[in-house]
Amino acid sequence: MSGVLITCEHASKDLPSEHIHLYDPDTLDSHAGWDPGALDLAQHLARSLDAPLFAGRWSRLLIDLNRSAHHRGRIPGKNKLSPEQCAALHHGVWLPYRQQVAEAAQQAVRGTGHCLHLSVHSFTPIWQGQMRRTDIGLLYDPARSVERHLAKQLQAALSAGTGLRVHRNQPYRGMADGHTTGLRRHFDEHVYAGLELEISQSLVQRPAWASLSTTLSALVADSVRSHRVRAC
Repeated sequence: MSGVLITCEHASKDLPSEHIHLYDPDTLDSHAGWDPGALDLAQHLARSLDAPLFAGRWSRLLIDLNRSAHHRGRIPGKNKLSPEQCAALHHGVWLPYRQQVAEAAQQAVRGTGHCLHLSVHSFTPIWQGQMRRTDIGLLYDPARSVERHLAKQLQAALSAGTGLRVHRNQPYRGMADGHTTGLRRHFDEHVYAGLELEISQSLVQRPAWASLSTTLSALVADSVRSHRVRAC
């Protein structure tokens, strides 16, 4: 679907060979290392919406593509790396990814007058000993009317279509540091809308996850198409 792009910043738990010593396999396999299930959903969405997908190649523990350049936690292992190695990660991994997505967003705006950016993530169902009540989170900037309206529409569609607990700006705030937040600084709200889809990893662990991810992508795609028709 023209005007839409999909990103999955935490798609991988891999490390390049020169950095494989930084973390043990169990840490990389945990939520600290990646977002299980996020790439599955992102790929379904890209197919359903005929949209380009930009997926991170390396673990978020190497460098976090969803964090801004000034975020102090962007390179979690920086204490184990030299300043030169950190700079290489910035210029060789983070910056090219961010530039690719920004260029795709700009191309969408030039071609269709708008860009809808869906950034797909998953979250751990238990945080600091507390069970989270959210199954699916929709993160957005409430001050941006297109994002607000689409989030409400998606919440209604996903809730009705799955019976799951779908919450807006949970389990995180949509205006916290992130890729969509960064792009909002470069694009006016009338041409760019960025939403993060957060899926509980308790859903990913279910035997029926493959079927559920297909259902979720179909529901999101239908809502996006409907929203664009009404917006036009």
